[in-house]
This record gives sequence, structure tokens and C-alpha cells, in this order.
Amino acid sequence: MQAAKLTIFSALFFVGIFSAISLIFYFRDWERLIWAASFGLFVGVVAAPELNRKTFKYPTLLQAMSGGVAGYILAVALSLSPESIFACVGLGFMLGASANIWVKYVQIP
Repeated sequence: MQAAKLTIFSALFFVGIFSAISLIFYFRDWERLIWAASFGLFVGVVAAPELNRKTFKYPTLLQAMSGGVAGYILAVALSLSPESIFACVGLGFMLGASANIWVKYVQIP
């Protein structure tokens, strides 16, 4: 239960930060706001296990699966071919699985 609370808090925090920046600098660009919120959600879910790894049973699996879902959403939103969708899911999965290496370098805008 603690892991779910931490994940939700982290996701909402990053969605709020990325959306606020998008609203401040690009007010009427709603498509950009959706992209910024989606990216904030991905970063929030991926960053949650890095805040406290002991509360998560399988932190790398959560990060890898969220990367795969983010890759799928990106591919579908861009109307890519099935092969490209598969490639985006694979790249997202690898990006999420390697999150424990790169997430500490992400700077909040």
C-alpha cells in the first residue's frame, strides 16, 4: 500500500510540474499540454521506486512496464506502423528498465 501511495504522489507531482511549465509558457497549446502531462506521468512512475526502493517489491519491473506503456502510447499517438509500435514498446521497456541509472540525472524544469 505504501508503494502505491508513493507512486501516485510522485506521478501527480511530476504531472503537475510539467503541466504547469507547459501552461505558463505555451498557454493555448493543448496538445503540448497533453504531451507534457504524459511525459510527467512517465517520469513520475519511473522516479517513484528511486525515492524509496525498499517499499517496492519489484521496482525494475514497474519501471520497465511503465516505459513499455509510454512507448506504446507514443507510437499509437503518432499513428505508427505495427513494426514501429513494437520497436517503440521495446525501446520504452529498455528505457524504463535502465531507469535506475539515468533517473537521478533528470532535472525538474
